[in-house]
Amino acid sequence: MDAHLDRLFNHLEWADGRLADALGEAPGEALRLFSHVLGAEATWLSRIQNGPKAKANPWPALSPAECASLSEANAEGYRAVLKAATASRLAAPVHYENLKGEEFWTPLRDILFHVATHGVHHRGQIALLLRQSGRDPVDVGFITFAREEEDPGRYAYLELEAADLEEALEGNSLDVTWFLDLETGQMAPEEGLGGDKLPIEPLPPRDRFTIMEDFAAALPEGEAARALERALRLPKPFRAFRDTLRDFPELEKQWHAFHEAGMRRLAQDWLDENLPGSRLV
Repeated sequence: MDAHLDRLFNHLEWADGRLADALGEAPGEALRLFSHVLGAEATWLSRIQNGPKAKANPWPALSPAECASLSEANAEGYRAVLKAATASRLAAPVHYENLKGEEFWTPLRDILFHVATHGVHHRGQIALLLRQSGRDPVDVGFITFAREEEDPGRYAYLELEAADLEEALEGNSLDVTWFLDLETGQMAPEEGLGGDKLPIEPLPPRDRFTIMEDFAAALPEGEAARALERALRLPKPFRAFRDTLRDFPELEKQWHAFHEAGMRRLAQDWLDENLPGSRLV
């Protein structure tokens, strides 16, 4: 799945739904234009699914109820297309005919981008018609969608290796930034991945410092706890903590488990903020 196209179609579904809810008593021309937006979406969906045998009716005469029904059907169809849209599938041409019967071969990615952006102009025309009729226009701008309608599960298809994400977030390798492939969930310390990539910035040192601080505070009062607390007050606390821990080999296994659990919590927090719906495996 292409994350950028997925986001555009989330907006398209949201915008169509808003208009479908608002056009019950709209001027006839506004309903005609909205019917065209939905009819064009349905036409391109049929071309993607059926090629030259597609059913084409980009200017249907729809009632408000029929608009709502077609809006839902279009959304369901495009969700299925996007779910199956690997990088190679997006680059592959779709064979179809236009309304004149002329044949074309267009990459799926270009068709989807056209569908996602085609309705923008017509939604603007609909807003003008509503205003001219004395009604408030419906705000279907992308920024409004981004502010109000974030989809908490839009990355539910992603499964990320916990160990890789934790390593990327720790940032132990200087001058190396890890990247996440938003199509596959793969991570690597380079830009050589395919598809859309998200850079993974290392966590602030304070977040990792807190894990060491909490570990020392959780130890029973004694020589080890005091030594680790002193190490954390030194100029280079990360190195001092590791060096001091070597003096207490009986604690190393306990520390590794504590550190792993702490990094897992931080990795989950990062996921919740940046890739809602995805999960660690």
